[in-house]
Amino acid sequence: MAEKGFFPKNNTNGRDIRFVKRKYELEIVKRGTKEIKFRIVGKKAMLLSRPIQKKIKDYFKNKRCVMTGTRSDIEVDHKNGRYNDSRVLNVKSQTIDDFQALTKVVNNIKREHCRKCISTNKKFDAKELGYLISTLDGNLIHDNTPSGCKGCFFYDIVYFKKKYNEIISTYCGKKQEISEQDFYECFSKSHNY
Repeated sequence: MAEKGFFPKNNTNGRDIRFVKRKYELEIVKRGTKEIKFRIVGKKAMLLSRPIQKKIKDYFKNKRCVMTGTRSDIEVDHKNGRYNDSRVLNVKSQTIDDFQALTKVVNNIKREHCRKCISTNKKFDAKELGYLISTLDGNLIHDNTPSGCKGCFFYDIVYFKKKYNEIISTYCGKKQEISEQDFYECFSKSHNY
């Protein structure tokens, strides 16, 4: 199977079928939680090309994961997890700001949350991670536009943390406990998204 291009290397011995799962619909037989065999039943209907410029890949090669701070298993992540922005999908018009460095594990977690968002139109709720707010702008509903991901924690983790910390530390000049609504008001005054 490696010779036919199903696996990226000859030494996988069929233990890792995630490369096949990306391109093909599979019928998988499990024993408990272990996948013991599979059969290819067709090609995936929507295999999208998501190319990234070499200079962008090179830029992120030695960066730290914006979530964990580690340097191992770094992947270049499209901030827009819906891949619905034609400018970002075009290597001639994409920019470094359209991407972020994530570890493979964090990128997989983000991908799962993006899939859930695609099916429900509800953005990831950052309160699940202990933040006081759900999104930067208070809008949990995704409007299916290329800019609809903005404000979501996973869309731009660095920006989310930066703005969150700025607002929490200053609370618009007040020294008292901040509510979620107060946060949204401060954010709307302080950002230029």
